[in-house]
Amino acid sequence: MLDQGRLQQFEEMMEQLSSMQAKYKGVRGELLAKVRDELMRLRPGANTTPAPTPPAAKIEAKAEVVEAPAPVAPPVLTVVPRPKPTPNPITANALPSCRVCGRSMKQGEVEKTLVCEKGHTRTLA
Repeated sequence: MLDQGRLQQFEEMMEQLSSMQAKYKGVRGELLAKVRDELMRLRPGANTTPAPTPPAAKIEAKAEVVEAPAPVAPPVLTVVPRPKPTPNPITANALPSCRVCGRSMKQGEVEKTLVCEKGHTRTLA
């Protein structure tokens, strides 16, 4: 039943291919002729040798008792505390920048005052 359906479908396909081959000439016609030849080799029922089927995998159940390895103790991890951050001596002693122009400031002649390169003054609190 299944082979008859396949054969009928194959014959319909070959009829359509022959009608296409009659319509096209030249290179397309030659290509369609090659396709027709290849399909004729694959015609259902023409293949007398059955398709090779992969052999079923044989599973042999062997009852072997295997002992599990002894558990290994996990390595001991030591916790090292992080060192406390120390302030950078350069930034800790750095003088603030000028609020007007943003340039660096130097200590002025008067106590607790800062003066930038442009002459802007700032008092230290």
